[in-house]
Amino acid sequence: MIAVPFEAPAESGADNRIDGRLKVTGAMPYAADVQIPGALHAVAVRSPYPHARILAIDAAEARALPGVHCILTGAHVPNILFGRAFRDVPILAVDKVRFAGEMVAAVAADSREAAEEAAARIHIEYEPLPAVFDPDEALKADAVRVHDQPWTYPGAVRGPDDHPNVVARSLWTVGDDVEAALASSERVFQRTWRTQKVHQGYIEPHCCTVHFDASGKVRIWSCNKAPYRLRQHLGDAFDLNPEDIEGYTTAIGGDFGGKGSPMDIPLCLELSRRTGRPVRMARTYAEELMAGDPRHSSVTRIRMGVTRDGRIQAMDVLALFNSGAYGGYRPSAGMRSACATSYRVPCARVESIRVYTNEVPCGNMRAPGAPQTTFAVESMMDYVARELGIDSFEFRRRNLLKTGEATVMGDVWPEVRGIETLDLAERSYQPVGAPPGLLVGRGVAVYDRPTHAPQRTSLRLRLQPDAAVEAQVPIMETGTGSHTMLQRVLASALGVDRSRVVMRYVGTPFLPWDEGVGGSRVTVAAAEAGVATAKAFKAELASKLGVAPEALDVPDALRTLAARGVELEVVGQAGGRGDHGGDGATSFCVQVAQVGVDPETGQVRLLDFLSANDVAEVIDPLSHRGQIEGGIAMGIGQALTEDLGILDGRVTATHLGEYKLPTMPDMPPLKVVLLPGGIGVGARNVKSIGEMGNVPAPAAVANAVSDAIGASIDSLPITPEKVLAALSPARQRRG
Repeated sequence: MIAVPFEAPAESGADNRIDGRLKVTGAMPYAADVQIPGALHAVAVRSPYPHARILAIDAAEARALPGVHCILTGAHVPNILFGRAFRDVPILAVDKVRFAGEMVAAVAADSREAAEEAAARIHIEYEPLPAVFDPDEALKADAVRVHDQPWTYPGAVRGPDDHPNVVARSLWTVGDDVEAALASSERVFQRTWRTQKVHQGYIEPHCCTVHFDASGKVRIWSCNKAPYRLRQHLGDAFDLNPEDIEGYTTAIGGDFGGKGSPMDIPLCLELSRRTGRPVRMARTYAEELMAGDPRHSSVTRIRMGVTRDGRIQAMDVLALFNSGAYGGYRPSAGMRSACATSYRVPCARVESIRVYTNEVPCGNMRAPGAPQTTFAVESMMDYVARELGIDSFEFRRRNLLKTGEATVMGDVWPEVRGIETLDLAERSYQPVGAPPGLLVGRGVAVYDRPTHAPQRTSLRLRLQPDAAVEAQVPIMETGTGSHTMLQRVLASALGVDRSRVVMRYVGTPFLPWDEGVGGSRVTVAAAEAGVATAKAFKAELASKLGVAPEALDVPDALRTLAARGVELEVVGQAGGRGDHGGDGATSFCVQVAQVGVDPETGQVRLLDFLSANDVAEVIDPLSHRGQIEGGIAMGIGQALTEDLGILDGRVTATHLGEYKLPTMPDMPPLKVVLLPGGIGVGARNVKSIGEMGNVPAPAAVANAVSDAIGASIDSLPITPEKVLAALSPARQRRG
């Protein structure tokens, strides 16, 4: 078992991260650090084609090499499919490949070097097939079929009557007839907006070690962030009892939504089952970029009807999400991305379609679906405001929801503070000076995100011989500071100093359940479980000492019972609606970007960036701000530099020198302002923050560029070439 205790450092201060020392000294263990005796190393052979029939595989030369224990092809595992919401992903390609980078064969050998040598000697003959890359093209009647019968996949939510390249679709409506509402609107505007595929950008690539032992037990050491769910996914795929599968996740070197899929674990499980040895597989970063589970690219078409004074009358939205070759990397089959939920829209139709193409399969990334639709909606808001001659702040103010009004998805929140957050952003924004010769622009964007009731989780509190309290938790440290947050919650709920609470992550055999990291629910769920378990633990303390709970001095009680050698532990759980959470709450984020654009080169320079956030209780201020600023950096990357560079289905940005993640010199001055006092969720009255800062940022930057050049930027990333192309007609109109 990998279980690293996280103790508050001796010099613990108000802002101290308990995982900080382990990380800066290199002592924090990650999945690649796990060394299981006797483990074989796995290497995959990947397809160079986006779509091709596999004619022959010759592995004889590879099998003859010393140290090679097993070579697998799709022919060995033709009927095993895995996935999260539904299962359409083969362990290895069977009969044909569907994207460039798909695994076709795999080698397990004594060393990575031996496995790489053997993989290089596997000869594969392909017949290239026509491919489809654009979601619009993929939905045409005569389009290439990526899958022959996708409706037959276990858990598929589509039927045989839909287009063969549809993974799933969702539709929701408000009002009676959106076409009639648009026809009767005083002004109608229509635009199409596009976003690119972007990678999560974590520094730690996927890595796992799997041991299928002789007794039928499966043990997994990985960077998977949802090990309890992983047991179920593998049980379904391999017809195993999930209770016979144990998951251990070390600290995760960045998740951002991408580490919930089984990824290479099914392949290693099968290799281990066949060899009887543990099997380890660590991706290179080139493999991570070409065959990971990046954010979906999108095409969003919006028609918006408004009054002449800027009131939205109707909206029609069609969002196409390019899923790539497989759909099973997401925890839900569809992409029912919330759209325009910040605004009062009396009549709307919003349809989302997830589409198969012959590109790298997509999965989850920080606020899945939201940056794509928010870029489209918020860019549309600025475009319409500009056409109507209304200030972008004022246009939004006229249309933002108020408390008691329903969103386009039918939610009515206990409190809506969109206008207040917008007002705070406008008050706080101060233009900065720009170098001479630059075209200066300001852009604003709004996003709101619900905080749902606590998901199911559990934890154990155990009295230690030194009178400290050990908290065993199923939530691994993903870099967000979740262990520091929960340590603060437990210390407060128990009434002890923070240094007396020791956090320890434990694997699936040791606690009842956890839903996994995701959906910005860790803080609300862990805090709910922490408060409930601390209450039960204090009740046990009082019972052992024969005192009333309200009269209990917890530090003294801990010392007394520890001195007596008393063993005391309590396992607590939280989940569902919770005692405090109700149906949830929503919170708003309003961001303002200021840019300078060089009219000669098209280069965009970020001059300043403001983020105003609607918050309830902030448990750990340093981690809270870190989530906001880290999200902004991610959004700026999506806006300006990050692009997998997919050309004819092949990822061309295959290392971090080509895939341009923002670094410190790329960041503008950041100003973060908070609107406190909101109605939150759970025992600690919190609102989610992890998936807020990154979502409106691309739209804010794009709107600032559009403001500077006088023409809309309708696709991401915003390259100098796109800026110059937009500048030319804008200059002609001005002339």
